Amino acid sequence: MEQFEFTWSVTYKKFLKIKSNEILTSPIYQHTKTNSKWLLQLIPRNDAYSQRSIGLYVNLYDGAPLNVNFYSLSLLSHPKRSPIFTNKCTLTRPFSTNGCTWGFACFVNRSTFKNEKKLICDESSCVCIQCCLIIELNQVVLDYIPTSSSSSSLIEQLLDLAKTSKNNFIISLCDDTLSSAKLFNDKTLDEWTILLKHCGENVNLPRLSNRINEQLELTQNTDVREDTLNNHSVLV
Repeated sequence: MEQFEFTWSVTYKKFLKIKSNEILTSPIYQHTKTNSKWLLQLIPRNDAYSQRSIGLYVNLYDGAPLNVNFYSLSLLSHPKRSPIFTNKCTLTRPFSTNGCTWGFACFVNRSTFKNEKKLICDESSCVCIQCCLIIELNQVVLDYIPTSSSSSSLIEQLLDLAKTSKNNFIISLCDDTLSSAKLFNDKTLDEWTILLKHCGENVNLPRLSNRINEQLELTQNTDVREDTLNNHSVLV
């Protein structure tokens, strides 16, 4: 495993006043050992929460496929000071395609950011966003795991739906972008939950799991604190 850290400086004004339809993108940072390139994105939530929450994501710009065993995203007033806000994920996340993006849809609340006393609340000052990745080395990232003969009818329905979709996508149970993004609205939350239970521990569907968790949180009118896949930035 290899640790990779980089820091992005953003003006206080840009961070606070980012619009709901705007995306702020960092410079590209290269990790030599894995020959990979990474960037960060600030994206306000594009829903009822967008006026008060700002999302922060880490994007694999080039070098896929890679697995990240841990990552954290932090906001600091200065690179050498302690983080003010930090979100982290301790589960392995697959960056299976270039453009794949994981992060936090509600990294910070706008009002919390504005009222933070440790920040210099001057429009010309800068804040620092720090990313720490633990990248898995010498890995084998599978693109496809065939379903067994004992697969449930719901999984078979999902496969049929994938084959007959307008864009002729082929579903991969190891890279579950399709189920979490393109096909998600074709099934109910209960059906997707049953699908995950049938798959068990032998099939890893982190993106679908995160999408389900996010929708459950929204139905309870709470902010999403778990990390999630940013579907708009994924190359399918």
